[in-house]
Amino acid sequence: MLAFFLGLLFPVFAQQKQAYNDVKPFSGAKEFRKWSIGINAGVLNPSVIFGGSNDFANPQYTLGYGANVRYQINHYLGIQGDFLMGKLKGNQDDKFGTGRPISSFKTDLKWAGSLSGVVTFGNVNWLSNKNTVIPYASVGLGFLHYTTKIVKAGTTNEVDYVDNVSPKNPFFVPVGAGLKFNLSRVLNLDLGYRMNFVDGDNLDGSPYWNTTPGNSS
Repeated sequence: MLAFFLGLLFPVFAQQKQAYNDVKPFSGAKEFRKWSIGINAGVLNPSVIFGGSNDFANPQYTLGYGANVRYQINHYLGIQGDFLMGKLKGNQDDKFGTGRPISSFKTDLKWAGSLSGVVTFGNVNWLSNKNTVIPYASVGLGFLHYTTKIVKAGTTNEVDYVDNVSPKNPFFVPVGAGLKFNLSRVLNLDLGYRMNFVDGDNLDGSPYWNTTPGNSS
Protein backbone atom coordinates (compact mmCIF):
# COMPACT_ATOMS: atom_id res chain seq x y z
CA MET A 1 0.00 0.00 0.00
CA LEU A 2 1.32 3.41 -0.94
CA ALA A 3 0.85 6.33 1.40
CA PHE A 4 0.26 9.85 0.10
CA PHE A 5 -1.02 13.33 1.05
CA LEU A 6 0.97 15.35 3.52
CA GLY A 7 -2.29 17.16 4.10
CA LEU A 8 -2.34 20.27 6.25
CA LEU A 9 -6.05 20.93 5.95
CA PHE A 10 -7.77 24.19 6.77
CA PRO A 11 -11.51 23.50 6.61
CA VAL A 12 -14.03 26.04 7.86
CA PHE A 13 -17.30 24.58 9.12
CA ALA A 14 -20.60 26.41 9.20
CA GLN A 15 -22.95 25.04 11.81
CA GLN A 16 -26.06 26.56 13.29
CA LYS A 17 -26.91 25.88 16.90
CA GLN A 18 -28.57 27.45 19.86
CA ALA A 19 -26.95 30.03 22.07
CA TYR A 20 -24.76 28.38 24.69
CA ASN A 21 -26.72 30.00 27.51
CA ASP A 22 -29.92 28.34 26.22
CA VAL A 23 -28.57 24.78 26.34
CA LYS A 24 -29.31 22.82 29.49
CA PRO A 25 -26.42 20.81 30.99
CA PHE A 26 -26.52 17.01 30.51
CA SER A 27 -29.39 17.36 28.03
CA GLY A 28 -27.64 15.36 25.31
CA ALA A 29 -27.22 16.47 21.70
CA LYS A 30 -30.89 17.03 20.89
CA GLU A 31 -30.63 20.81 21.40
CA PHE A 32 -27.84 21.15 18.82
CA ARG A 33 -28.05 21.09 15.05
CA LYS A 34 -26.05 18.07 13.94
CA TRP A 35 -25.24 18.83 10.29
CA SER A 36 -22.26 20.93 9.20
CA ILE A 37 -20.52 21.63 5.89
CA GLY A 38 -17.00 22.80 5.19
CA ILE A 39 -14.39 23.65 2.60
CA ASN A 40 -10.70 22.89 2.88
CA ALA A 41 -7.34 23.55 1.25
CA GLY A 42 -3.87 22.35 2.07
CA VAL A 43 -0.58 20.81 1.02
CA LEU A 44 -0.31 17.43 -0.74
CA ASN A 45 2.80 15.26 -0.83
CA PRO A 46 3.34 11.65 -2.05
CA SER A 47 4.91 10.67 1.29
CA VAL A 48 4.08 10.75 5.00
CA ILE A 49 5.88 12.09 8.05
CA PHE A 50 7.02 8.74 9.48
CA GLY A 51 8.66 7.50 6.26
CA GLY A 52 7.73 4.34 4.41
CA SER A 53 8.65 3.36 0.85
CA ASN A 54 8.89 6.05 -1.80
CA ASP A 55 9.83 5.48 -5.45
CA PHE A 56 11.02 9.08 -5.89
CA ALA A 57 13.89 10.74 -4.04
CA ASN A 58 12.37 14.21 -4.28
CA PRO A 59 8.60 14.21 -3.52
CA GLN A 60 7.18 17.69 -4.17
CA TYR A 61 4.54 19.78 -2.42
CA THR A 62 1.40 20.74 -4.32
CA LEU A 63 -2.00 22.28 -3.61
CA GLY A 64 -5.06 20.21 -2.71
CA TYR A 65 -8.62 21.35 -2.08
CA GLY A 66 -12.03 19.90 -1.34
CA ALA A 67 -15.20 19.94 0.72
CA ASN A 68 -16.89 17.88 3.40
CA VAL A 69 -20.18 17.19 5.15
CA ARG A 70 -20.42 16.02 8.76
CA TYR A 71 -23.20 14.56 10.87
CA GLN A 72 -22.56 14.72 14.61
CA ILE A 73 -24.06 11.66 16.29
CA ASN A 74 -23.26 12.80 19.82
CA HIS A 75 -20.76 15.00 21.67
CA TYR A 76 -17.75 12.83 20.85
CA LEU A 77 -18.56 10.89 17.64
CA GLY A 78 -19.41 12.09 14.14
CA ILE A 79 -19.52 10.77 10.57
CA GLN A 80 -17.84 12.85 7.86
CA GLY A 81 -17.85 12.57 4.07
CA ASP A 82 -14.87 14.15 2.29
CA PHE A 83 -14.20 15.06 -1.34
CA LEU A 84 -10.64 15.94 -2.43
CA MET A 85 -8.92 17.03 -5.65
CA GLY A 86 -5.38 18.10 -6.54
CA LYS A 87 -2.08 17.01 -8.06
CA LEU A 88 0.86 14.92 -6.86
CA LYS A 89 4.41 15.33 -8.15
CA GLY A 90 7.86 13.86 -7.63
CA ASN A 91 11.22 13.44 -9.36
CA GLN A 92 14.64 11.87 -8.95
CA ASP A 93 16.60 15.13 -8.52
CA ASP A 94 18.74 13.62 -5.80
CA LYS A 95 21.87 11.45 -5.80
CA PHE A 96 19.92 8.62 -4.14
CA GLY A 97 17.36 8.57 -6.98
CA THR A 98 19.70 7.67 -9.82
CA GLY A 99 19.34 4.40 -11.72
CA ARG A 100 15.52 4.42 -11.71
CA PRO A 101 13.63 3.84 -14.99
CA ILE A 102 11.33 6.85 -14.40
CA SER A 103 12.76 10.30 -13.64
CA SER A 104 9.57 12.17 -12.70
CA PHE A 105 5.80 11.87 -12.45
CA LYS A 106 2.71 14.05 -12.25
CA THR A 107 -0.59 12.59 -11.03
CA ASP A 108 -3.85 14.43 -11.57
CA LEU A 109 -6.15 13.42 -8.73
CA LYS A 110 -9.54 13.68 -10.43
CA TRP A 111 -11.47 12.93 -7.25
CA ALA A 112 -11.14 11.15 -3.94
CA GLY A 113 -14.25 10.45 -1.91
CA SER A 114 -14.26 8.95 1.57
CA LEU A 115 -16.45 8.37 4.63
CA SER A 116 -14.82 8.58 8.06
CA GLY A 117 -15.66 8.32 11.72
CA VAL A 118 -14.47 11.39 13.67
CA VAL A 119 -13.84 11.23 17.41
CA THR A 120 -13.55 14.53 19.29
CA PHE A 121 -12.02 14.95 22.74
CA GLY A 122 -12.73 17.48 25.46
CA ASN A 123 -16.17 18.65 24.36
CA VAL A 124 -17.09 19.18 28.01
CA ASN A 125 -15.26 21.96 29.87
CA TRP A 126 -16.20 22.28 33.54
CA LEU A 127 -14.52 25.72 33.86
CA SER A 128 -16.08 27.44 30.84
CA ASN A 129 -19.31 27.55 28.84
CA LYS A 130 -17.51 26.15 25.82
CA ASN A 131 -14.15 24.80 24.67
CA THR A 132 -12.13 27.02 22.33
CA VAL A 133 -9.80 24.25 21.09
CA ILE A 134 -10.97 20.63 20.62
CA PRO A 135 -8.63 17.84 19.43
CA TYR A 136 -9.99 15.14 17.12
CA ALA A 137 -8.94 11.97 15.30
CA SER A 138 -10.49 10.20 12.30
CA VAL A 139 -10.27 7.02 10.24
CA GLY A 140 -12.34 5.86 7.27
CA LEU A 141 -12.51 4.29 3.84
CA GLY A 142 -12.82 5.76 0.34
CA PHE A 143 -12.21 5.42 -3.40
CA LEU A 144 -10.27 7.63 -5.80
CA HIS A 145 -9.69 8.16 -9.51
CA TYR A 146 -6.55 9.62 -11.08
CA THR A 147 -4.44 9.81 -14.26
CA THR A 148 -0.64 9.86 -14.28
CA LYS A 149 2.01 11.24 -16.65
CA ILE A 150 5.67 10.19 -16.42
CA VAL A 151 9.05 11.11 -17.86
CA LYS A 152 11.23 8.09 -18.51
CA ALA A 153 14.90 8.20 -17.57
CA GLY A 154 17.08 9.59 -20.37
CA THR A 155 14.17 11.44 -22.02
CA THR A 156 12.44 14.79 -21.58
CA ASN A 157 9.01 14.01 -23.04
CA GLU A 158 6.04 13.61 -20.72
CA VAL A 159 3.89 10.59 -21.65
CA ASP A 160 0.71 9.02 -20.28
CA TYR A 161 1.27 6.14 -17.91
CA VAL A 162 -0.85 3.07 -18.71
CA ASP A 163 -1.28 0.26 -16.22
CA ASN A 164 -3.54 -2.72 -16.97
CA VAL A 165 -2.73 -4.54 -13.73
CA SER A 166 -3.79 -2.24 -10.87
CA PRO A 167 -7.45 -1.33 -10.19
CA LYS A 168 -8.83 1.72 -12.03
CA ASN A 169 -10.47 3.18 -8.92
CA PRO A 170 -8.53 1.82 -5.92
CA PHE A 171 -9.71 2.20 -2.36
CA PHE A 172 -7.78 4.14 0.28
CA VAL A 173 -7.81 4.45 4.05
CA PRO A 174 -7.70 8.04 5.40
CA VAL A 175 -6.23 8.47 8.89
CA GLY A 176 -6.06 11.92 10.43
CA ALA A 177 -5.79 14.07 13.54
CA GLY A 178 -5.99 17.75 14.31
CA LEU A 179 -7.39 20.62 16.35
CA LYS A 180 -10.73 22.36 15.95
CA PHE A 181 -10.87 26.06 16.87
CA ASN A 182 -14.27 27.59 17.65
CA LEU A 183 -14.19 31.00 15.95
CA SER A 184 -17.84 31.83 16.62
CA ARG A 185 -21.20 30.18 17.16
CA VAL A 186 -21.41 29.29 13.45
CA LEU A 187 -17.76 28.94 12.33
CA ASN A 188 -14.99 26.47 13.16
CA LEU A 189 -11.41 26.38 11.87
CA ASP A 190 -9.78 22.95 11.68
CA LEU A 191 -6.01 22.50 11.41
CA GLY A 192 -5.21 18.88 10.69
CA TYR A 193 -2.89 16.32 9.15
CA ARG A 194 -4.26 13.40 7.16
CA MET A 195 -2.54 10.38 5.66
CA ASN A 196 -4.25 8.38 2.93
CA PHE A 197 -3.03 4.82 2.39
CA VAL A 198 -3.84 3.83 -1.20
CA ASP A 199 -4.29 0.28 -2.46
CA GLY A 200 -2.65 1.14 -5.79
CA ASP A 201 1.12 1.21 -6.23
CA ASN A 202 0.72 2.84 -9.65
CA LEU A 203 -0.31 6.17 -8.13
CA ASP A 204 3.10 7.66 -8.98
CA GLY A 205 3.51 5.83 -12.31
CA SER A 206 6.31 3.75 -10.85
CA PRO A 207 4.88 0.47 -9.49
CA TYR A 208 6.93 -2.14 -7.70
CA TRP A 209 7.41 -4.36 -10.74
CA ASN A 210 8.88 -1.44 -12.72
CA THR A 211 11.48 -0.45 -10.12
CA THR A 212 12.64 -3.75 -8.69
CA PRO A 213 15.89 -5.11 -10.23
CA GLY A 214 15.24 -8.23 -12.26
CA ASN A 215 11.62 -7.36 -13.08
CA SER A 216 10.41 -6.04 -16.42
CA SER A 217 10.06 -2.26 -16.80
